[in-house]
Order: sequence, then structure tokens, then C-alpha cells
Amino acid sequence: GEAAVEKANKLAPGDQVPSFTTEGMSWIQGEEIKSLDEKGKVYMIECWATWCGPCIASIPHINELHQKYADKGLVIVGMNVWEDGLDKVQKFVTDQGEGMSYRVAYSGGKESAFTDTWLKAAGVRGIPHAFLVKDGKLIATSHPASITNSMVESMLSPDFDPKAFAAEQAAAEKRKAELQAKIRPFYQNGDWDGMREFAKTELNEEADADMRTNLLRTAAMNLGDWPEIQAIADEATSDKAKRQTLGQAGWSAPMGDGAKEFATGALAVFTAESVDNQESLQGKLMDGLIRTRFLTMAGQKDEAEVQLTKLKTLELKDERSKATFEKALENATKGLEGDAPLGPIQKLMR
Repeated sequence: GEAAVEKANKLAPGDQVPSFTTEGMSWIQGEEIKSLDEKGKVYMIECWATWCGPCIASIPHINELHQKYADKGLVIVGMNVWEDGLDKVQKFVTDQGEGMSYRVAYSGGKESAFTDTWLKAAGVRGIPHAFLVKDGKLIATSHPASITNSMVESMLSPDFDPKAFAAEQAAAEKRKAELQAKIRPFYQNGDWDGMREFAKTELNEEADADMRTNLLRTAAMNLGDWPEIQAIADEATSDKAKRQTLGQAGWSAPMGDGAKEFATGALAVFTAESVDNQESLQGKLMDGLIRTRFLTMAGQKDEAEVQLTKLKTLELKDERSKATFEKALENATKGLEGDAPLGPIQKLMR
């Protein structure tokens, strides 16, 4: 009888990829591509949808790879999948403008030939998901955020070895899973000192840089180590990232040494004007509450009362967030009656 065992996934690294011109597919932006085997090129077929938050969050990174490596042989196609409505997708891509400057195609709706021959065949259950192809063969699949410059450079290199690459990827995945298993107990037990120690001693490889930063940040936030949070904010690569770190501290970090100095600096970013300029009501309330807390930490109680009074005039329509924010405003008002600075905003919402 037949002894051949069918592979679990019909499309795996090393396999010839299926046809790229499938029924119902249409090109939204950029020059159409019919095959994926041009010499010297690496193709990244990145599956996404407009309803998928993580997909949209990945676009800037994908666009950066495109701008950096398009003329070196990287061909990116943003393949819209699991979504009906070509017009909606077209409008989304147009609105992104230069922020999404790579080729984009529409696979043909929720149920499409592309979905069957690529996603289903490879056992893909979630997006965003990128297929990487060279010489007509699948070399790897990955979350687009995990595709680094060095990874792209090694794939573009003429002496690229797909087998060695697959082994490296598997080893990296295994290491990541092992590290995550070690990190979990720190979260479960609220052992922030242990987490910090682990990050500093165990995560010294280049590949661990993001995980290390993340853990040091989480530990500092939970320990209320304000000088350390300030150092993290100062290292931010953009004003937006810096503001996010400062805001997160106001939202979640408990009081501790250096809080007053921190708040004084943070108020240069969380100004009354910046709160007013937030587009959504929720944004105004969140930033306004964070600013109120920073004012109490910096000893500017009168200003804190002015900010809080202003927030109380905002009217939220959504019943659930209305209840949450009213609770926070009520607790903040009570807090201002005492002499101590306000605690983390997330606690005021309970």
C-alpha cells in the first residue's frame, strides 16, 4: 500500500509556491506581478485587512522595509485577505498615502482562491502574516513585525541558504518560547524586582533587545521607579513614544522616590493645551486625568483643580465609558481634598 504520509500543511518552507495570479484578485496599487521567481528578488506577501488592528500597526514597519530595500531586490505586496469590499480597501490605501507606498492587491474577498491556495494550505489562522519567497520557493513565514533588516539582508544575499535559515528561525522561536516560560511567573507573582534582575542578566543577546526593554519598562512602572522611567522616556526615539511612556507612568506607576521631579518634567509635555488638542473625548479625559495627577505630584494643587473642573464639563455618550470616567473624576475629586498626590489613574477608575 501507499506508505507516503501527507504533510500536515500542504505549503511549507522549501516548497514551490502556488500560482500568484488567482481568480478574483485585483491590483490596488503598484505594478502587477505575475510570478515570484525573478532572479535576485525576495518577495514578501504580507496578508492584512482593514479591520485588523495589529495589521494596521505593522504598516509603518513594512513601509520602512519597502523604502529601504525595494531597490536592492525586496518586493513587498500587501495582500488584503478575509475581507469583502474592494472600494473600502481602495479608500483605506489611498488614505494611507506615502505611509503605505508598497504594492497592494485585493485577494478577492473573504472566500478567495488566494486564501485557499496560500493561507489554508499553509495552515495560517491569523493575520498579519507574511510569506517570504525566493526563486519561486517559500523560504519562511512570519509575523511582519518580526522581519528585521538583518533578516531581509541575509535573504537577499546571493549565498542565501534556505535550510540554514529555516533552522535559525526554528531555534529563535524555541528560545523565545523558553524565555516566555521563564518570564510568566514574574507576571503571575508580581515579582518586579525578579523581572528586572532577569532582564539585566539573561537578556543580553541582540535578538532579545525588545524583550529586555519591555521587561525593564514593566518592572520600573510597577515598582514606581521614577528615575528609571524618566531614563526610558528620554531614550524614546520619537516625541510620540516619549509621551506614551510618560502617560503610561501617570496611568499605572505607584508613588515613589523622584516622583515630584518626574512630574515637573512631564508637565512640559502634558500641558493644558495638549489636553485640549486631543481629538476624541476619551483622549481628553485620559490625558486630562494624567495631567491632573502630575500636577498633584508636582505640588500644583490649584492647577490640578482647574484641570479637573474642566474635565467635568465633557460629556461622553457611550454609557460604559461614561460610568468609568465619572467614577474616576469622583475619586480624583475626593483625592484632591487630602494633601497626598493622586495615585495611579487606573486605580481611580475602579
